[in-house]
Amino acid sequence: MIVDAKLPQDSVIIQVGNYPPPYGGISMRIKRLTGLVNALGGKCVVFSPKQSAFHPDMVSFLDFGKIILRNTLPKRRKRLLFHVQHSEIQTFRMKWYLFLFLIKLVGGKVVLGLGSLRYDLRKLPLFKKLLFKRVSKLVDHYIAVGPHIADKLIMEGCPKQKISIIPGFVPPDEEELFNPKSISPDLEVFLKEHNPVISANASGIVFYDGKDLYGLDMCVELSARLHNQYPNLGFVCAIAPNGHGSKNDDWEYLEKIRRLVQRLQITPNFYFRICSEPFTPLLKRSDIFVRPTCTDGDANSVREALYLGKPTVASDAVARPEGCLTFKSGDVQDLYRKVDDVLKDYGEHKKRISEMNMPQPHQDLLQLYSHLLRE
Repeated sequence: MIVDAKLPQDSVIIQVGNYPPPYGGISMRIKRLTGLVNALGGKCVVFSPKQSAFHPDMVSFLDFGKIILRNTLPKRRKRLLFHVQHSEIQTFRMKWYLFLFLIKLVGGKVVLGLGSLRYDLRKLPLFKKLLFKRVSKLVDHYIAVGPHIADKLIMEGCPKQKISIIPGFVPPDEEELFNPKSISPDLEVFLKEHNPVISANASGIVFYDGKDLYGLDMCVELSARLHNQYPNLGFVCAIAPNGHGSKNDDWEYLEKIRRLVQRLQITPNFYFRICSEPFTPLLKRSDIFVRPTCTDGDANSVREALYLGKPTVASDAVARPEGCLTFKSGDVQDLYRKVDDVLKDYGEHKKRISEMNMPQPHQDLLQLYSHLLRE
């Protein structure tokens, strides 16, 4: 993992967002980016407005305040870059405007990363549209994980030169990949007893336009359809308990899914992993990864699966990276057909992925950091 970008010695990068746990695409990206910058000799810390500092890489509200105050003094001023990482449009709120205004007041650069943007900015209420424009003036650079997000920003007047399309994937390190705590004893037994193993993940119980966003129902139906041909197949669905889904009716939906598993008589072949642990070690132990989402950003887990050499089948709800097989979003039969094709010719699919030249988007991100800090 070679990175050419060199950061100015007097610079500090502050990642603004959650540090795991809870585990999710954005929190893991923040953790990996922070470790990468510090391993390269830079200075990077994490500030999470919703969390108390509990990890050496994190700073508390008090420490964050000290950084801000020190930067008001000319002799102690450093080059500050704040990378605000968010999954949605909630960033465009008054509290975030005031937060970014404070950063700009002390001479900091602001990078705003959007992991997804599911809503049409043109349909925002007038006040939020005005706030969006005010926030945009404070942002030095936008990072969109995919072109569909960049297009929405451009349609609302964001200058193209202020937007970079950089996928959010940062490769995991060896410590994360082989974390023994991520595989519980009962899951270890399940993995050893089943072959092949298919996995999927969800950052909670989430609905979009009334649909199961992560396609948990489709995972169950896929397993049932494959079961006749592959009676020893195992399916692991990893769900973060502290993710997006927090309402009682959301978790009642999970019980409905459990009952569906029982009704289809695949209980011995289906495993719900509901815990706040990294997904990567489980992904490493899987044979296939599926992503049956009805909407998405640039899913970190899809790129992670390809990086680990795992055949990956995902919905065509958004553009997917090279090497990922896609099925028609919401079409269980098409999902089944694609996964069955992979299983029938598994060796060739593994070979195809192993021969790919995997992109390294984190290098582009670090080069952007370096450019902005030197301006």
